Amino acid sequence: SCLPRLFPGPHGLMPWQMYCDCWQFEVLRLAGPHRHRKSSVVGFVDPEAADVNFVANDLFHDHGFELANMWLLPGKGRPAFSPLILHWAGTGDNRVWLTEEYLRKNFNTSLSSCPPSKPARWTAGFGTRARALRCCLRLRERDDRQRWPWTLPENALLKVLMWWGCITHAGAAGSVTSEECSALLGTER
Repeated sequence: SCLPRLFPGPHGLMPWQMYCDCWQFEVLRLAGPHRHRKSSVVGFVDPEAADVNFVANDLFHDHGFELANMWLLPGKGRPAFSPLILHWAGTGDNRVWLTEEYLRKNFNTSLSSCPPSKPARWTAGFGTRARALRCCLRLRERDDRQRWPWTLPENALLKVLMWWGCITHAGAAGSVTSEECSALLGTER
């Protein structure tokens, strides 16, 4: 049911957001909520335990090709993400030098060498809090409780909070807390 949204419409516009919304709805319907998905056919990886498709360009569109702005290096008062697999989609010809810089700054290595020893950052794990960060950024942008989405009926508000990644599904463990937002956003503004 989502396949038609993968192709441009009659005006040449790609309904990407509609495709993403459709995909999220269908995976929820077929396999359950984020971090609680189950299937007898495929296995799911919890991205907060091992992020196997971290696309910095999707989450941080205004990164300016700087690793710190992609959250791949620590920033002012906040941690860095260390995904298991980093996808450079949308970075064009910059992907090679970005990869080199990422490896050098995080692991003291390059595309043509091995690290001299196990870097300290590797002990932190390979998951990311990208879902929680997305939530925290949206909450910060929409902090006026007298405006949208806070004025929506409760069921509609829950759907928005699920889309933002703030809750996995109504009543489930996995909701993002204000403490997590403080730790993630630190002093960033």
